[in-house]
Amino acid sequence: MTCRHERNRMKHRGSTPWRASELQKRVIDRCVQLHGGYGYMMEYPIGRAYVDTRIQTIYGGTTEIMKEIIGRDIAR
Repeated sequence: MTCRHERNRMKHRGSTPWRASELQKRVIDRCVQLHGGYGYMMEYPIGRAYVDTRIQTIYGGTTEIMKEIIGRDIAR
């Protein structure tokens, strides 16, 4: 039998990476907008960050899979 805190921690195991990757995408999208065309050039740090952010959702698990985990935990 698990304690209440353990159940709450397990419930958020999918939401934390999803929230972090979504926040990262929003921040980088705004930075690219701020920098204009330079945001897409790989010579600039913002361009590299943009590419890294787009691939992060694949490396960390797709957003749909994380949402599925969250949905299963909520349904329990």
